[in-house]
Amino acid sequence: MQNEIKIEYFKTPYGELILGSFENKLCIADWRYRKMRTAIDNRIQKGLRADFIDGSSGIMDETKVQLNQKPVKVVLKSSLFKQG
Repeated sequence: MQNEIKIEYFKTPYGELILGSFENKLCIADWRYRKMRTAIDNRIQKGLRADFIDGSSGIMDETKVQLNQKPVKVVLKSSLFKQG
């Protein structure tokens, strides 16, 4: 059996991503439309000795959930910055 990298496209408010997994590990999370897309994809396929196929995986589903989460605002308070 040939090694496979499952890929799918995922739209975000900031642009469309390509997500890819190999052996249920995330190996691609990059902008779909960018310079050098073909060269990057070829390098990943060559390095993993695998071909792209359309599909999904658990790690890609988890990645989409995390990307859809609202950002959390963090406020740091320290007495080091108090004057007076």
